Amino acid sequence: MQKKAKKTGHPASQSFELEKYPFFLMAQAWSTYSDVMSSVLKSIDMDPPRWRVLMILGDRSPCSVSGIADKAVMKLPTITRIVQRMQEEDLVRCAPRAQDNRVTEVFLTGQGRDALRQVKKVAGNIFERAFDGLENTEINQLNSVLRHIQKNLIRSPYE
Repeated sequence: MQKKAKKTGHPASQSFELEKYPFFLMAQAWSTYSDVMSSVLKSIDMDPPRWRVLMILGDRSPCSVSGIADKAVMKLPTITRIVQRMQEEDLVRCAPRAQDNRVTEVFLTGQGRDALRQVKKVAGNIFERAFDGLENTEINQLNSVLRHIQKNLIRSPYE
């Protein structure tokens, strides 16, 4: 069974089936999730980039601008513009790091924490819908598999 899955999911295989290609399925799931999330966030006057920043800061505030870019998997100049816009909206405030003035740290404001509560609620509803019918062990296994794939992809091809 395992060999068949690798064979039918392997793009260079004669037995390749697109619907069994894991990256195709991940792209399909991500695209659907992104569309749903964008639509729901728009209804509360939010967008996915600002949502990402809020969620990252909800997990770790303060966080450096470069740290946010890394966690959000976005380019630093893009995150810088998003953070500047969020600062104008009083969702975040920025300050130089006390130990290193070259690093800008981003903090949630009170208004940012309120927005975070609101986006967590809608994100929670989407999470519930997406994982309906799955057990905690299956979700944990999915997370583990995704981390393993990422680790495999980022390691040096010469190892």
